[in-house]
Amino acid sequence: MKLLRLLQQKPLQPSTFSEDLKPYILHADDGGHLGVGYVLTHASPQQGLNAIFTNMESQLRQWHAEGKTGQVLLYVHGGLRKEAFSLDFAQKQLDYCLSRAIYPVFLTWHTGTTETLGILGKELLKKQLAVSSLLKTPMAVPHWGWQRMKQNAQALSREKTGALYQFLTKLNTLKTMFSQEVPLHFVGHSAGSIVIGHALPYWCGTLNNSLEQVSLLGAAITCEAFEELYGPALCNQNLKQLQLVNLSAASELKEMAWHGLPHPSLLYGVSYLFDPETPPGLMHFIQPTKLAKNASALLGMHHHIATSYGEQLEQLQEKWQLTPNQLEILWVDRQDELFQQAEPVTALESNHAVLDRQLFGYVVEKSRQPSAHVDD
Repeated sequence: MKLLRLLQQKPLQPSTFSEDLKPYILHADDGGHLGVGYVLTHASPQQGLNAIFTNMESQLRQWHAEGKTGQVLLYVHGGLRKEAFSLDFAQKQLDYCLSRAIYPVFLTWHTGTTETLGILGKELLKKQLAVSSLLKTPMAVPHWGWQRMKQNAQALSREKTGALYQFLTKLNTLKTMFSQEVPLHFVGHSAGSIVIGHALPYWCGTLNNSLEQVSLLGAAITCEAFEELYGPALCNQNLKQLQLVNLSAASELKEMAWHGLPHPSLLYGVSYLFDPETPPGLMHFIQPTKLAKNASALLGMHHHIATSYGEQLEQLQEKWQLTPNQLEILWVDRQDELFQQAEPVTALESNHAVLDRQLFGYVVEKSRQPSAHVDD
């Protein structure tokens, strides 16, 4: 029923979006390459990137002249987000950020269902992927889609043609312009946590920059990848604060009502079905206990956090010798006041899917509080 309603929704058209939104959108194509976009388009990838920085430099200079620090915020959406819906989110948050001397850049990296299926179709036509490989198990197609998404998340900042690699390289030059680092805040929802994780070794390691804050909403990155990618930046204090916003155990297990029947968070599907290296076969569904044994531990899931690090991350704080302000976690429920402060959401929308829409304002305000940061 939910899928049917989503398919019946009127698609967002290019005319829906103002051309003024262009200097705030960073486009990436399949493979993570810097792109031109499909809805709000540029003549070339480089033209789009230049438009961002021409506008950003002008805005930062204006804020500096007004005595304001100014900061840059990079937002990375999660999976199942087509470009039009990413642009819609950006358009709704733009004025909110600018009014707070924050220059937002919204990375759209084409994780929508139709976009992913389009990539799958092209690979089948080019015989880069065998049809037989998609018929082996019930989860073969979504498993392929998730693995491809993770590959793109890595390529965005690990390849020199990557959209995020080129963005961060250019952002690094602003230090000479303003004689200091421009405060930078990353916000990632769900699979966006994987994109940000792969960007940290380049930004904090290779370029040796600091990062004011990273906020992850319902992170879909595995605990193993989290330790590998985020750990060095936290331990070296290049990353001044990491904030995790996750669903409470109750909200996680009762995502939404589907014909009156609750079902668990989307992250359960990622953990048990999509993320393991081998897609689950039919026997895994007949014997569900096998799914639990092969599950990937995700940073955004209550059970995995509590088991791996303690509910308030105390074990991780001690292991990495982090300061009290450097790492924090917030457990939220759909009934919480925080969830009621943003746009209304329907009963059909899952808790995990609306985390970014409902709590974007909260994490932005949190990043603007001096007490939230670690003193140099």
